[in-house]
Amino acid sequence: MIEINLISPSRVESTERAEPTALPGLVGGLLILVLGLAGIAYAYLTLSNRLQALKRQIAEAQAKLESLKPVLNKVGELQQRKDAVERRFQAIDALARSRTLPGHVLMDLARSMPELAWLSRFSATGGSFVAEGFARQERALTDLVNNLNRTDYFENVRIVSWEVPPGQETGKFVINGVITNPLALPAETPPTPQR
Repeated sequence: MIEINLISPSRVESTERAEPTALPGLVGGLLILVLGLAGIAYAYLTLSNRLQALKRQIAEAQAKLESLKPVLNKVGELQQRKDAVERRFQAIDALARSRTLPGHVLMDLARSMPELAWLSRFSATGGSFVAEGFARQERALTDLVNNLNRTDYFENVRIVSWEVPPGQETGKFVINGVITNPLALPAETPPTPQR
């Protein structure tokens, strides 16, 4: 029997199939690997350049700080000298204000004395005083105490004792209290060093 093939050979399907090759996948993988390595190299170089720039800035800042240390030391010295001068001025001012205190105390004491009372002794120690004297009436003594308490230089004045000997009109008294200085500066805390 003779067979005639009427179909062209190009149309004949081959029963053999070609095996797929791994070449396109290999090329794609290599391409991805090369691109990944290039990205990593770019990131490394970029970060390396930034790191070098930051190191350079740090070195410049440290050099500038070192060059400013003498100036900072000088500023600290000047601040200490300024504080010392201010303390001296405060001490001088406090002395000047306290220098006038005895005159003011005696003036207020003289102004506060009623007509029927007089002092025989007055002593001041620290910030307190004791006064002894005589009064013709107890009312004169209470007027003295009230007058002293109203002044700027006396506080907490009180009667310690009042005695009128039998048969006499004049009594002996002792008073005490606190002497204040309204001109004194309030106590300040020393300034803290500034940095």
